[in-house]
Amino acid sequence: MQNSFQADDFSIRIIQMIDGANYSIRMVMAWFTDASLLKALCNKASAGVEVELLLLNHELNRERGINFGKLEDAGGKIWRVSNTVGYEDHLLKEFCILDRYYVIHDLGPSTTHTQAARQMAPRISESKELADQYLGNFEDLKRKFLGQSGKQTAADYGNLCTRLITLREVVRTGDMEDIAYLSGKLEKYVRHFVDPNLQIIHNIIASASNREYSKIIVLIDRFLSSFASVAVYADPEIAALRLELSVLEMEISNLVSERRGIEKTIYEFRVYRERELGPLLKKLFELRTEKLKEEAIINPGREQAYSRARQEYDNYRKMADDLEEDQHIKLSETEERELKYKYRKACKLCHPDTLDERFKAQAAVIFHDLNEAYNHSDLARIESILKDLENGKFRSQSETLAEKGTMLRKVTELKNLRNKEQQLLQNLRNDAMYLQIMRISNWAEYFGSLRNDLLRELKKLESETIRIEK
Repeated sequence: MQNSFQADDFSIRIIQMIDGANYSIRMVMAWFTDASLLKALCNKASAGVEVELLLLNHELNRERGINFGKLEDAGGKIWRVSNTVGYEDHLLKEFCILDRYYVIHDLGPSTTHTQAARQMAPRISESKELADQYLGNFEDLKRKFLGQSGKQTAADYGNLCTRLITLREVVRTGDMEDIAYLSGKLEKYVRHFVDPNLQIIHNIIASASNREYSKIIVLIDRFLSSFASVAVYADPEIAALRLELSVLEMEISNLVSERRGIEKTIYEFRVYRERELGPLLKKLFELRTEKLKEEAIINPGREQAYSRARQEYDNYRKMADDLEEDQHIKLSETEERELKYKYRKACKLCHPDTLDERFKAQAAVIFHDLNEAYNHSDLARIESILKDLENGKFRSQSETLAEKGTMLRKVTELKNLRNKEQQLLQNLRNDAMYLQIMRISNWAEYFGSLRNDLLRELKKLESETIRIEK
């Protein structure tokens, strides 16, 4: 399917198309002079869409005040083609590929400075086959003028060494979830390189997948002994700070996950109690309050006891109403384990306090949705959120920060946050209701016994109320 549109409508139309992209954007431009178009690309890159822009390293692109660095800061990639024989002929055939399905041809009207280019009518095609052909052209252009296929030929050994040291320390702690998380991030990082020296990294990732933890340690030590000297650090303290940030980020995520798990246990205990004993508790509160009210009329000294009973009843009714309005999904034991595992995994990927500033606002919304889904045991929603996060581009502070002063401040901030989370977690562990819950081995038996006690108390209250009425 193919559509044409007028050059005058080009800017609006292409921005609309870009705004609708979900996965990837590849664009070839000769002269790029539209600031609104760059802003649209930056927005998509910040949202996690893969954005690559290939354009001329030409004075026109340097003198129009377009800050291409914003796209790189947002996570996009820019490939600049220098003045090489044949470069202009190739890049005048401008195009844009969206989500490997839509192709916009002949982008000249908005971006070029030649009359011939302005006379071409841009066209849109919807075809995966055609999009794949243009993707091939895109990679060919990078090979022809940049000598690469979109993958860097040499890895950043300093970055790799830092990642491996972090992974090694986590392996020694035995936290399997963190091992899987870090090895997954390592796999995503190295896939961008074609460095032959990285085979050992792929072996480390495979060992993590197979849970061969002793082998991971051996392979990491082997890589570090071979390549640590190759790594170039502007300041040795930077690597240590990056490692410390990474560890703090994981500690915070784990503390938050554990705290949320305890809060969820307390919440589910209340839901279970209300389901098993709700009508009985309500009747008891009513009778007890009514009895004390009658006693207070006869004896003013009982007024305080009556006020306390009435307040307790009001608090109970509010809690019961909140639980009744809440939609809680019942899960099997296997599903409950899956829920907790995937929640913890997602929490590591989107906790706002551990992410780069560019992603905090968007991550806060996702983190709120994640917690809501966890509260309601909505496994399907958590799986959906996790899938989006794993395909996204959120980057942590340990990955993006490079200036020592800023890193030192962030380490202090994260330590304070970790200490706060530790205190919140300790308070929950000492919570009277949570301690009571931990002593109960079988909820059904516990509430069955409690029901019998409450029935006896109710019968006693009913008989006492009858005597007062007489």
